[in-house]
Amino acid sequence: MTPSAPTIRRITRELLEPVSGVHRAMVTATESGVVAGLGLLGDLELPEPAGTWTTLRSDGDAVAAGESIVEVVGSAWGLAIAEDHLLGPIGVASGIAGAALALAGAAPPGLRLSCGAWKKLPSAVKPGHRAGLDVAGVSHRLVEGEFVYVDKNVARLLGGPTRAARAGLGLD
Repeated sequence: MTPSAPTIRRITRELLEPVSGVHRAMVTATESGVVAGLGLLGDLELPEPAGTWTTLRSDGDAVAAGESIVEVVGSAWGLAIAEDHLLGPIGVASGIAGAALALAGAAPPGLRLSCGAWKKLPSAVKPGHRAGLDVAGVSHRLVEGEFVYVDKNVARLLGGPTRAARAGLGLD
């Protein structure tokens, strides 16, 4: 006889069930920086209702520690769901935007910055990286316009750089 799978408890939900009413919470900046990732909030796939939220700032806005970015209104459980899903996209994108802006500010005037390394990251975090780079004015692409990018492993598989370049040119 196969033992049955253990029941998984949702402790936070159990704790919040007796808390009735509508509650209000604010997503606030924990340090000064720049807001990014708010556009990603509309694409969230939430497992359960998370109240309603109102964005109080815009991507690219400078914020000081303690300034509000998003207001969330809902049940206690809805606020817990919102916390689990709102903070990540905003935090990741805003952190990347802040770092990219600092790098751009330290770069010589007229230098064009691009960041291609984000392509190697898991698909789930790519939108946050792109949103942060967009706010900072850092390109996601190495060059503008159409081009064929052949990385070192693909070049090796094609028989070396010369053959890889010929194969790229053959793609018109």
